[in-house]
Amino acid sequence: MKKTSRRTFGKQLAGALAAVPLASRLVEARSLDQQKKSSDIEFRSEHDTPPPGLFMGGSLVFEVFSDKNNWNADGAVINGRRKWSVKPKPYDNGTSPTNIFIAHVKLVDGAGEMVFPTLNNEQKEPIDIFTLKKDGQAFGDCHLIASGDHFEIDLPTTKRLKKKANDPPANSRRQRVRYMHESGLNADRCEWVGVKIVKGGVTLYENSDLTQLPGYDQTMRLMVWWENR
Repeated sequence: MKKTSRRTFGKQLAGALAAVPLASRLVEARSLDQQKKSSDIEFRSEHDTPPPGLFMGGSLVFEVFSDKNNWNADGAVINGRRKWSVKPKPYDNGTSPTNIFIAHVKLVDGAGEMVFPTLNNEQKEPIDIFTLKKDGQAFGDCHLIASGDHFEIDLPTTKRLKKKANDPPANSRRQRVRYMHESGLNADRCEWVGVKIVKGGVTLYENSDLTQLPGYDQTMRLMVWWENR
């Protein structure tokens, strides 16, 4: 067995003690770096999860993760427009809507191609989404904002958001309604042909003729994610 002198042992002990703070700092730095990477990944990947709300083609369909069950009773006329209030369900991680803002927006054509880069709203500015439709002639518009713990959708007074018979949502946890005339045959017969996105009063994207997109069809979708402030 090799013997260690007191002097050598003392040097080894001093060196070990001196290394403790450095090792601690290295571990702490690695931990902070991992937290930052984890946060970055979470931010980047959040808008790849199923969106709480989305518009789809085939007239104009709105689907949302919500327990709302009073679509026909809702829709009071306020300032010359019919307004619906839609509170989304909590995310799967338990995050419930309290004071939400629109955090991410994607517009994808029927071929799955993004029409414009994903809009990330780190500044938490108000975002207005106007969707425009027509069926040979003007058919009105649809306007979505985030307000408090819910989305607000307003339409012209002659239009409705209503459920259609034999028209189930793509996901059983979602509610599915259509933009419709107040009454009549083929009340939902229209085309979603335009979109306008305004952030903080500045128009970021406007296209009044989406039918010119190479991938335009009824599977086109505008996806919306929320976060709490």
